Amino acid sequence: MQLFHSDRYIETSVGDCPKISTPLGTLNPSVLANGDDILSKTCDHAYSDTVSDAIILQWIRPECIVELLIVSVPFQGDSDLCEPDLPLITVMIRLMALSANARTRFSISWSPGFSWNKCDSQSGERLESITWEDSEWKVTVGTEDNEQLGGRSHQGEYMPRRLSRKLYDLDENVVDISRQGVDINLPLLHSEEVIQVQFDVAIGPNRGEEDISTWLAMGSWLVSADSSNNVFVRSGVA
Repeated sequence: MQLFHSDRYIETSVGDCPKISTPLGTLNPSVLANGDDILSKTCDHAYSDTVSDAIILQWIRPECIVELLIVSVPFQGDSDLCEPDLPLITVMIRLMALSANARTRFSISWSPGFSWNKCDSQSGERLESITWEDSEWKVTVGTEDNEQLGGRSHQGEYMPRRLSRKLYDLDENVVDISRQGVDINLPLLHSEEVIQVQFDVAIGPNRGEEDISTWLAMGSWLVSADSSNNVFVRSGVA
């Protein structure tokens, strides 16, 4: 591993990018770099955590290096508002550009055959998210909004400092929410710049229109600094 750092992981057999199975269908992470669909290829290296269920896959391409971390995390929050055993999956992606003017797009979207029949997007609390549902289940996917990405950029936390002003510009939202999924289109990267994006997926029973349990579970990990650190503790990476 080059972009995630840990001494807990052992190298395992390479394979394809994992898909996220939900009661409403299958969600697929995707990374495009200069038009190259990176995650559609078999990865170059794969690693598994010796403590948790976390895995890291690595792709090495002429235009970039991509490492993808997937880990399930227990919900930590107000149990009166959200079921404590609500399934929550974090997909964290780090990318290092190896060429100038690298154009990137990060996505998570539904495979054909999904069973949801209703969706609604939400924004606020430094989040962009969308919830899909049928009569029995809800699935919420969320990611950081411009403000949160701009804050990380300002601090140089896996986002180039030079992008902070552009990311703070609310007239140029880099997150696109649609019925099909969530896309993040970042400004062009310079060679050797490293970025990180994160998708959180929360799954829960549909308890009515007023139920926001999946949004609360997803948002707790994206917004809270302590919770974010717990994701890193859970997966054992820095």
